[in-house]
Amino acid sequence: MRKGEANLPKSAIARNSDRGHGNLSWMADQHKLTGPQRQSFGKTLSWDEDPYAVDRDTTTHLLDLFFVHVNDVTYGLYPRNAFMRWVVSTPEKCQLERMVLYAMLAVGSIFADDHYSGFARQCIQIAKDAVSAKVGAFNIPSGSAIRASTSSKLDLQREEKLRDPDKPPPQHAEVPFGLDDEQFKECKRRTFWSCFLVDRLEHGHSCAIALQDIFLRLPSSDEVYERGLPSDAPRFNNGIIDASLTILTPASPICMMAWTCLLAAIWGDVLTFRQRMQHRSDSTFAEAYENFYMETYNRLQGWTSHLPEYLQYNEYNLSRSMREGYAGIFVSLHALYHLLLMGLNRYARHRSLDPERTKRNIRAAHHHAHAMLGLGDAIRLAARQSPSAETSQLDLVLSTPLVGHAMLAAIDIASAGDLDTNIRGTLYMVDTGLECLRVLAKRWNSARGQLNDCQKRVYSIRNVIERPYKARGGAWLGRQWGMLEPLEKEPGWEHEEYDWGHDCIYADKGGYSSIYFQALKEDGEQGRTPPSGSVRIV
Repeated sequence: MRKGEANLPKSAIARNSDRGHGNLSWMADQHKLTGPQRQSFGKTLSWDEDPYAVDRDTTTHLLDLFFVHVNDVTYGLYPRNAFMRWVVSTPEKCQLERMVLYAMLAVGSIFADDHYSGFARQCIQIAKDAVSAKVGAFNIPSGSAIRASTSSKLDLQREEKLRDPDKPPPQHAEVPFGLDDEQFKECKRRTFWSCFLVDRLEHGHSCAIALQDIFLRLPSSDEVYERGLPSDAPRFNNGIIDASLTILTPASPICMMAWTCLLAAIWGDVLTFRQRMQHRSDSTFAEAYENFYMETYNRLQGWTSHLPEYLQYNEYNLSRSMREGYAGIFVSLHALYHLLLMGLNRYARHRSLDPERTKRNIRAAHHHAHAMLGLGDAIRLAARQSPSAETSQLDLVLSTPLVGHAMLAAIDIASAGDLDTNIRGTLYMVDTGLECLRVLAKRWNSARGQLNDCQKRVYSIRNVIERPYKARGGAWLGRQWGMLEPLEKEPGWEHEEYDWGHDCIYADKGGYSSIYFQALKEDGEQGRTPPSGSVRIV
């Protein structure tokens, strides 16, 4: 083991599954299925070798894909320029550094074409074996990473303690990846925040990291990180530490990943409330839900009011993000926002709420579903107007599975049922979502299943139009139409009878809720304007 090897956070290489950015077993299977177009790679790689020394061009290309589609979109672990300088200029890389490097190449290969499949398959196998040797052969490496990041040994959720100036500084081992001391501190912060995002965005699971246990700065701006300057980012507001240390403004020196973390903190609480609410009594549900509902909207209002202008949603900012290379995180950020509000409004025990609040929820869920699908339509239009090829632009913008989850939720709500005058418009919006899912399905297993389910929904709607009295899966009800079953069932109920009582959109099994159609009728009369506090879709 070379000097500095022990300092490397092992959790950095085991960050997520297909619902994040692909676990290694899944990637190995994927590259077995690339078909006759795949190209062989004549050289043999090994964990003992630096991949850059074996094939410079391929290593550089796959790392570039990793930074474009992963590091710059969701998990911004490394300073791109500094890291690439280290890759190129450091021939002696320690074993753990090579393990991380092979894992990055494996993840980057998801976004490469078949020309690189031979090299990619070797990287995947080496990374998989290396992770197994170093941290164990876990089926769910994400959980291992989360536990490691909050363990007493690493304790990454806390800022490092200030050193006593009267004591001599400790003898530090060499910092990995060629980072300087401040960059390494930020790398450790971002390792924790990446684990936090996995914890919060892992669709359908309880959150393991409590917000009250985070005593850490938010991820600093990328410029500060690249230059190796001390972070001046505000602390995360966990409700315990001095509030003056947590002041957040649109000009705060934090990166785009930090805004995702702040939103993910709210989303995780929504998910947790949804899972626990089924155990509340009818007598206590309405008050508890309403308090949580208003608290969540207030938190979201605070988030939107502090969001920098260039991250606010409008068509100009979308086009700007595509020109300047940050469209992936821009779209993911707003997809998470709408996914959060679709979930908050859809899942509630409607029998315990008064009718006006139930209708409020139905309307708000529809607003954000249409806003999400409208975002997909705006992406298609902006891609067509881009000087680059449309497909490459869509691949750059739609690279994270999170967008697929938001599209599925939006299609499920928007196509649940409506007035007869809106059925053609619904089909158009669903087709928009399908096009986005087709792009995502080229990379992610989760998106393939979502695409298949949503295509079946289109067939069901068309059957309602063409065979209104014989259609399966849906029905025509005078001036209204509706689907019988949801596409997405509440996490935890997949193997049980669906809890219709906690779904405001699909409220009755085998039937249709009159209050649902009444809410949509009133919504139509009001012009379907976005709900208060939303990130406006123009």
